[in-house]
Amino acid sequence: MIKNSGEADLNVQARPSCGCMATFTSTPTIKPGESSELKVTFNSAGYREKVEKQIYLNSNDPKNPNQILIVRGFIKALPKITVIVEPDNWNIFSDTEQAKDVSFQFVIENRGETSCPFLLLMPLKQSH
Repeated sequence: MIKNSGEADLNVQARPSCGCMATFTSTPTIKPGESSELKVTFNSAGYREKVEKQIYLNSNDPKNPNQILIVRGFIKALPKITVIVEPDNWNIFSDTEQAKDVSFQFVIENRGETSCPFLLLMPLKQSH
C-alpha cells in the first residue's frame, strides 16, 4: 500500500527494474489521507534461488519524489521428472506392406524426483 500522508494529491508511477515484473497501482492519484494498492507480479521463469529486483516509484512528493522498493525472494527449482519408455523404438510395418493389426508392449517408468501423471495412450487410426 502507498499512503498519502501529505496535504495535496500525490501522483505516483511505479516502474519495475526488468521485464520479468509488472506493476499496477489501483489509483495513480492518491488524495490526502488515502492509500493506493500497489500490485506486483513476477515471472520466475529462468530464475533460481535468490532473486533481488527493484521497483522505482516516481511521484510529485516535494521531499521524496523518487523511491526504490527492493523485492527479494527465493525461487525453488521444480523437482526433476525423468520419463523412460522401453523399448525406445518399434517396427510397426512388415517388410512388404503396412500391418493391419499391430500390437506391442512397452514400459513407462518415472525415474525422477516427483510423481508424474500419465494420460491414457490410444493408438492412432489411419484412414485408407
